[in-house]
Amino acid sequence: MGPGSAKHNKSSMSFKQMENITNFLSACEKYGLAKSDLFQTVDLYEKQNMWQVVLCLFALGRKVFSCTANLDRQYDNDSRKLYKYVCITTYRTRH
Repeated sequence: MGPGSAKHNKSSMSFKQMENITNFLSACEKYGLAKSDLFQTVDLYEKQNMWQVVLCLFALGRKVFSCTANLDRQYDNDSRKLYKYVCITTYRTRH
């Protein structure tokens, strides 16, 4: 999920607002959230089941955190490899 992953309508018309919610839910599903983690459009629009909306946002947060943690681990591994390469190269050129 990133910029442009969900289309956004700036209209204040009710069907356009509901379309925004539907676009958000589609983007969440494409990002890998389970259908059971998603809420219905009317849950948010009519404030019927806000707890399910909150659960969806928690699930999205967990998904983003897990993806970010994997990137951090990969970055740390790449940094260690680069550090080892620099150390070995520096040692070889000095001796």
